[in-house]
Amino acid sequence: MAEFCSCGSLIIHGNCTKKGCQFHKNSLVDPATYAQIEYIKSLLAQTDSDMEVNFDVIAKSEASRLIDELLKQKELQ
Repeated sequence: MAEFCSCGSLIIHGNCTKKGCQFHKNSLVDPATYAQIEYIKSLLAQTDSDMEVNFDVIAKSEASRLIDELLKQKELQ
C-alpha cells in the first residue's frame, strides 16, 4: 500500500518525493537486498575478514562493490 507524506506527496523508502518538503532527501538510495546482506555475511566468514559492515544503512550499490571486493579477497587466499 502506498504511503503519503503530510504534504500529500508519495513516500519512498521513508523519504518524501516532493523537493520542497522538509522530509525530502536529495537522493533516494536503494537499500541492499536481503540476499546481498546474507551473501556478504557469508563471504566475510569465508575470508576471515575483520571488516565491520553496518547492514542497516548499506546501499545496494555499496553492497555490490563490497561483494566484488570480498570475492577478490577470497580468490587470493
